Amino acid sequence: MPDLTIRHFGGLSLASRKTPVQLPGDFPAPLLGFLTLHLGKPVARSMIAGTLWPDLSEHRARRALSTALWRLTSVEALAPHILRSRKSVRLGRGASVWSDLSAMTRHLARSLGCASRAPRQAAARLERAIALAEGGPAFAELPGDWAAEARFTLENAQCDALFLGARIASELGCGERLNRYAARLLRLEPYREDIRRLQIEHALADGHRLFARHLYEQYVAIMEREFGERPGFAFADLAPDQPERGARPDAFGPALSAIRARLGRVERALAERPNARDAGAGRTALA
Repeated sequence: MPDLTIRHFGGLSLASRKTPVQLPGDFPAPLLGFLTLHLGKPVARSMIAGTLWPDLSEHRARRALSTALWRLTSVEALAPHILRSRKSVRLGRGASVWSDLSAMTRHLARSLGCASRAPRQAAARLERAIALAEGGPAFAELPGDWAAEARFTLENAQCDALFLGARIASELGCGERLNRYAARLLRLEPYREDIRRLQIEHALADGHRLFARHLYEQYVAIMEREFGERPGFAFADLAPDQPERGARPDAFGPALSAIRARLGRVERALAERPNARDAGAGRTALA
């Protein structure tokens, strides 16, 4: 069990060995959020100051950082986990701190690694990743471009987990799970074509032609209403007599390749760039 648990999805909350931690009104949530993105890694003070206080001079930004660090370490449960040096700050060491942000991307990465050879194991990991983000967006109340970019990056990771989970559910013949994931994904990205097509193909393969037609017409109505265009595929293009499902070496190939590429960007966005030398580097850390 980690000494400290930090959750950002759905709002900031901390727990010290399962005991909730009360945070003061002047708690520097942006600083904790930024350090959580780089959990376990030292972050240059110049990078933090330049990212969180971009409108201040370098001197004033560094003073603002010092004040925020003092407030952060005034919280007894947090103090042992804030490691400071003259040039850098680090949150956590080893497994002492657990974060839902890191856990979600870790589960997604591991599910990608075993989706082709062990789809049921991948599905279980994806379920954990998806559950972590169900509470709501992270950093919803935090100001700054860095927070907006982090929200976007994390939402993309959530969407990737939902789509891969739906694809695996389809391959395993789990229509209920596929539709559950699809509904969650479409709340985030209502115009996304790949998940709509996957739902329709799965319904056709199961012999539910009327339901498949309903899903297609529903998508047509949304696209025509919002964009004045029809979807990029026609219902007649989808083969109703799909082959028997089963584990196929290439079943996840295209989806895995696309999601692995995006996950690489997620991991880079949520990890410190050790060669960041100045405050300007901090402004692109999540680009």
